Amino acid sequence: METDLLQILVKASSTETQVVPPLEQTEHNVPAATREEGQGQEGGLIVPNKQEDVKNFLHKHGVKLVALLKTKVKKENIASRVFAGWQWHTDAEIVPKVRVCVPWQEATFQVHVVHVTDQLICYITKLADYTKAFLITFVHGLNTVARRLPLWEDLMRMAQNIQGPWCVIGDFNAVLHPGERIGGEDIQYGEVVDFSNYLEQCDR
Repeated sequence: METDLLQILVKASSTETQVVPPLEQTEHNVPAATREEGQGQEGGLIVPNKQEDVKNFLHKHGVKLVALLKTKVKKENIASRVFAGWQWHTDAEIVPKVRVCVPWQEATFQVHVVHVTDQLICYITKLADYTKAFLITFVHGLNTVARRLPLWEDLMRMAQNIQGPWCVIGDFNAVLHPGERIGGEDIQYGEVVDFSNYLEQCDR
């Protein structure tokens, strides 16, 4: 990550009067939340009943900012099928298939994209009626230790430079302890160490 980006993150997260302009809705604009209820392991949001489940969940709990992973829906269909009237952003300019989709309601949140990779999207975010901004990073880690290395490098650089509130949430595709994973492949030492090192860096 470039130095000027880190300076933006530091300034934005530590300035109480920061005003973040809403992001215009384009084909590349979609934010991400990690709530997977209604999404399922098969079919993603392609399946109509899954789309209805997501809508019902958002309405029931009053969710105004959400991130969805592995939607399997083309970027041009996301807004019309599930989030009509919402602002939205995706990682579609980075990856051929949308991995992270982040919709939000403009009346409640102001959101500005500051950094996108194939494993994370970072936003400066604030409540529409509140002056202090915070950073939120939605993560969807790739599925091998080697391919996740750039993710940890990005997150640790952020941790070293960001001042102020910062939320990191998502699917890291890694665990801290072998007992956290049920089924699947055996835990590799590298994935535990990398995740642990990142958390230690954040605590400093």
